[in-house]
Amino acid sequence: MSLERNKVGMSAIISHPQSPSIDEQIKLFAAVGFDAFFLSAGVTDRFDLIPHWASIARTHHICFEAVHCPSGGVDAVWLGGDAAIGYEDTAHRMIDLCAAGGVQKLVMHTGVSPDITVSDTGLDFWCRLGNYSKTCGVHLCFENATTPHLLDAVMQNADRYHGFCHDTGHQLCYTPNIHYEQLYADRLLFTHLHDNDGMEDKHWLPLDGKFDWDNYVAALSTAAYDGTLNLELACAHAENYRQMPFEDFVRYAFSRICTLKRL
Repeated sequence: MSLERNKVGMSAIISHPQSPSIDEQIKLFAAVGFDAFFLSAGVTDRFDLIPHWASIARTHHICFEAVHCPSGGVDAVWLGGDAAIGYEDTAHRMIDLCAAGGVQKLVMHTGVSPDITVSDTGLDFWCRLGNYSKTCGVHLCFENATTPHLLDAVMQNADRYHGFCHDTGHQLCYTPNIHYEQLYADRLLFTHLHDNDGMEDKHWLPLDGKFDWDNYVAALSTAAYDGTLNLELACAHAENYRQMPFEDFVRYAFSRICTLKRL
């Protein structure tokens, strides 16, 4: 199997000096040829506009595939208490907004601090949240970052309606010795594809850094991954990206993901 038939997606971007509104970005992504887009972390706090952006996406025949849930406070779910209740309320609101807009996937970090340990309190939280999300028709996609032990505990206990979001940049700079594309190959629901120098999470275009894309593409092909190949990009750490007009950068990104598909 090759990846030639996989759809391609793009993250909304606020780090380019010419970044237009998300409404305008949706139109541009569709015009350039992307099949889907999503909201990555930190792009917006106007989550109440998710149904509006979903409507814009339908008008331009592009899929609004996923939203990244805020991760601030997620460590509390392993500890319990009022902060955990507050985060559960946030997660429920995000699920409700995704369901209202027909957005099928909510990407979530299972923790932030590597010092947090697995607890029954936390596992109970993720079980409740997964059950609620399933009734709303929203898949939870658990993303790799700085807490692989928490991710693995959640993945081992999660309903198979939910699954894994593979972030290639996080793997390279945080956990380079863990090959998630193999570990969770049968649970892969979403991708965050980007590159870096192996030191910082820079969100460069694939092939601009040190990630091993040849082996990664081969692993996805072997796993028969038929989901979207999603670019999760930023321009803050790349002067050459910022110097391009925004539309040119988006077109450049589209050509790069097409190159990745052909590897």
